[in-house]
Amino acid sequence: MRLNIAKHIYAVLSTDTTVNSYVNGNLFPVATKVEKAFPLILYERDSAVSHYTKDGPADMETTATVFVVTEDYSQGVTIAEAVIAALERKEAHYDELDVVDCVHVGSVEGFQDRSFIQQIQFNFITIIN
Repeated sequence: MRLNIAKHIYAVLSTDTTVNSYVNGNLFPVATKVEKAFPLILYERDSAVSHYTKDGPADMETTATVFVVTEDYSQGVTIAEAVIAALERKEAHYDELDVVDCVHVGSVEGFQDRSFIQQIQFNFITIIN
């Protein structure tokens, strides 16, 4: 589970009523293999760095990006705001790890293949159980 921050992202976003009211379950890690109706959310891990003490692993800092893909610019910004509200400072406990913090560290936007894309980057701090 050291590298599976996607489990946490999915767990939080799939149960957030505001986010789901927009995307209706269209949440996918990295990419979707089949065409899906917009809007949709993709998410991926960008980096993971372990921090150690003399006793072994202390915690892990993981950076991940959430992509909000829409046909309408304003809708994309609205969904991106909902994603930030859902994930930021959200703690969670799983069998394999504890997510102890999440901060929104940056956002960019773009347009590709007739789609507006909001890229939202987060930094997660986790402790391996």
